[in-house]
Amino acid sequence: MWFDAAAFVRSSLAAAPGERILDVGCGPGFLSAELHEEVGQAGSVVGIDSSPAMLALAAQRCDRLGECHALRPGNATSLPVPDASFDGAVCV
Repeated sequence: MWFDAAAFVRSSLAAAPGERILDVGCGPGFLSAELHEEVGQAGSVVGIDSSPAMLALAAQRCDRLGECHALRPGNATSLPVPDASFDGAVCV
């Protein structure tokens, strides 16, 4: 049996249009881009990663998403975002 982890994470998070989502450890941006489709232009996704190389790949993948998608250097133990500024968060 095949398990789609990304689909499971998206389903569990249940991001809705207009929500603000934090993707901690966003890597090359696959999940961030998928979450953007769920929150739409009224919402936003912020991807955080400690690797400049991963952020560069995510930037290439997510560049078309516009201003409602942001990428920032950082890590899970010291998030570079204000407390309580998101509706949901994911760390895969």
